[in-house]
Amino acid sequence: MIHHDRFGARFVAANGEALAAWDDAVHAILTHGAGAGAALARCRGADPGCRLAAAVQGLALLIAGRADLVDAAHAAAACARGDGQPDARAEVYAAALADWLAGSALKAAARLESHAAAARDDVLAFKLAHQLRFMAGDPRGMARAAEAALAALPADHPGWGYVAGCAAFAREEHGAFAAAERLGRAAVARNPDDVWAIHAVAHAHEMTGRAAAGDLWLARTRTGWERCGNLRFHVWWHRALFALEQGRHDEALALYDTRIRAERTDDYRDVANAVSLLARLELENVAVGDRWQELAAIAARRIDDDRVVFARLHYLIALLRADRPREAAALIASLRLAAIRGSGEMDVVARVPGLALARGLQAFDIGRHGEAAQLFAAAAHRLERIGGSNAQRDLFERLRLESAIRAQRPDLAAQVLIERRRLRAGAVDAFAAARAPFVAVPAEHFRGGGR
Repeated sequence: MIHHDRFGARFVAANGEALAAWDDAVHAILTHGAGAGAALARCRGADPGCRLAAAVQGLALLIAGRADLVDAAHAAAACARGDGQPDARAEVYAAALADWLAGSALKAAARLESHAAAARDDVLAFKLAHQLRFMAGDPRGMARAAEAALAALPADHPGWGYVAGCAAFAREEHGAFAAAERLGRAAVARNPDDVWAIHAVAHAHEMTGRAAAGDLWLARTRTGWERCGNLRFHVWWHRALFALEQGRHDEALALYDTRIRAERTDDYRDVANAVSLLARLELENVAVGDRWQELAAIAARRIDDDRVVFARLHYLIALLRADRPREAAALIASLRLAAIRGSGEMDVVARVPGLALARGLQAFDIGRHGEAAQLFAAAAHRLERIGGSNAQRDLFERLRLESAIRAQRPDLAAQVLIERRRLRAGAVDAFAAARAPFVAVPAEHFRGGGR
């Protein structure tokens, strides 16, 4: 039976119950809601032959970035390819899932984007492709696709706001901060539960050094993001960064305990939030106690999990800071094997810049700062390939700067300061300002762009 979902996209299912569950799933994915998995399960329960729901379930499993979920994703892919009513939309999603299972998230994203361009009501296809490019470290492709999708969609389309939220984030990642903020605010005005748009505006504040205003924005939009899925932990991470930027270290650490790690999940994105905040606090000479141990215990179970290099680097930091050098060495060895294997896109990322970053983290941890500075510098020109945002990757830039200063390499340190300021459209954050006196760099690089 042919239906149409809430955005007007074609949906093949046996009954209205499956359609209702599908609509719930789509809404949850677009808003990063907590109920996407349950809604997809309900959809498949109402119609076990729904190939589209099976394909999206498989893609969602891979987005979780865990090797132990790959078998389940293969099972979902088999159902998506199975017999049933002809469904061209399901076949596109199933093919995208097969692309990613074969090692190419970018090929999967391109397939979904091509389909979305021809079927503009399929906002879900665009959203999933956006997430894939974000994970795969392709901000240029993410921006290109987002602008094309936004231009193709009428402003009165029910999915416009969610596409605009993605475009706002892509603009922010390319340094168009004012345009990103305007579009993000428009997206939130359209859909107050669009957490990705809320977070895009927060990123614009972070990258332009407006911590107080950014924290106020998140406070005012809290009802829109507080009850979403685990992205809410990342939004709390942003609030902790705003506190850190303003010198409120105790507040940042309190947010770690009461919000960011209040639920001790093992989702790599949640672990990355925690690792990143603790590492930043330690760079400000804030004692974090035994908090590393909990994170290291998760990391120790993921030493050979090769799905996401971004995750592996954060696991490595946790192991190093928890004084587990053997397990850290084992993770680096596993990363090296993936780089040698080279069988998919993530293996290529493991080779460059993954290995240099991993070795740099290890060198920094044992005080070999000159070596660390050189390794971080070698990785810097391809850093975006690990995925994540500019704000998330800034942890590695902070470590690059700190290692250069400790190694008494003002030339390398000055380069980091200049590059970070350029990336932030001239803004100078507290971290850079505190270290500028130790670096031989022209004073004009540190005027303006206050907090």
